[in-house]
Amino acid sequence: YLIILSVRLNVLSGLTQHGWIQFLFSACTTKSCSSHIVQTDFSSIDALRFNRTFTWNLVAAAPKAFQIDFTNTGLKQINPSEKCPDRHTYTLQAFQSTGNVAVEQYCRSGTISTALILKSGSFSVDVPAEQKLQNDKFDVTVGEKIKWAQKLTLTAEPGATINIRNNNKVKDCKVCTGSLIKKCNAESMNSFNGSTVSVELECSRPQDVFSIEIVRRINCTTESCSDHIIQTDSNSTDALRFNRTFTWNLTAAAPKAFQINFTKTGLKQINPSEKCPDRHTYTLQAFQSTGNVAVGKYCRSGTISTALILKSGSFSVDVPAEQKLQNDKFDVTVGKKSSLLPEFL
Repeated sequence: YLIILSVRLNVLSGLTQHGWIQFLFSACTTKSCSSHIVQTDFSSIDALRFNRTFTWNLVAAAPKAFQIDFTNTGLKQINPSEKCPDRHTYTLQAFQSTGNVAVEQYCRSGTISTALILKSGSFSVDVPAEQKLQNDKFDVTVGEKIKWAQKLTLTAEPGATINIRNNNKVKDCKVCTGSLIKKCNAESMNSFNGSTVSVELECSRPQDVFSIEIVRRINCTTESCSDHIIQTDSNSTDALRFNRTFTWNLTAAAPKAFQINFTKTGLKQINPSEKCPDRHTYTLQAFQSTGNVAVGKYCRSGTISTALILKSGSFSVDVPAEQKLQNDKFDVTVGKKSSLLPEFL
């Protein structure tokens, strides 16, 4: 069976047992790159009957790196067994001098805006038979040799979520992960699941731009709750340079409520503009079925000993930079709806 394919100069194309594979090349000097990643499918409709892989091999002159810009589409990393909704699977490879290869796979529509790879690597997209390749363009530019602005390692117990927020939405400040393949995200919030998270913050003064939030969950049945509120700070001294929020999301099985006990410390309600003497500001939120949220702010050393909230809500404490979180424990138990305070109904 005869298939005629049209290809460009500096392009290799061939048919394998897995389908058509097309290789394109881009070389970067210390100042610029020879071309960008421009996704265009074969002009032959016969080629659509085959699985197809489009690969760009990229090389940067030492000591530089090459950077790929995904701002227009965004990418999100996936496990090798996962499938992408649009059936376009992207692969980044970083070739090491030791001969090892770092490989990561991605789908479109994520928060990763750039990837930076030292010396040499490849970028490819796999498209199954009968699926037309989407026409996208990813700019390839020269990047500096991989060097991090500020390293930050955060720890939390398993099951917690760590959020790093770009509060001022400064576009030039990014959250980056990875070593051989450096992936950066300029989104306003980056969420990570896991007990330990290591990131690099590309920003001249990241403590003025980013804040950290650690979110935990407590679930209550009709008889008991899964945990209590135990205030423990991150053991990273780097984290102390940032404003931090520690949040517990709580839910109670209907028709019950959850009750938080503040007997040991006591709380007093304040206006949103007020500051607490110990620089610990507590927030209680009650999530209502109407979609509204009742919010109250508090300081320690008050007369409020308990709070009772129906169904779901959250309790959080805000701590400013250079302020160590006080180690407190607030018991969480199952409460009755009949005891609810009016402001939390």
